[in-house]
Amino acid sequence: MLDLTYFQSLFNEDNTEIRCRKVLDEVSPVIKPLFQRFVDSLGVTLGEEFIVRSYDSTLATTYSDARNPSYAEKKNI
Repeated sequence: MLDLTYFQSLFNEDNTEIRCRKVLDEVSPVIKPLFQRFVDSLGVTLGEEFIVRSYDSTLATTYSDARNPSYAEKKNI
């Protein structure tokens, strides 16, 4: 059983760097197999017609930008 209250507490973290790292480390590894089981239960094949996208790359970029704010500012120019 998923502890959604705990997951929500991770997303409520004010510090962007800490929030992104914790979500990447603790939520993503739990959610990926959950989605895979869901897809398997539907009996569909992922590929051209169906694709499951994760939020991992966005979180990783945000985490990196939070650690290097001057670089993040240069990207927005």
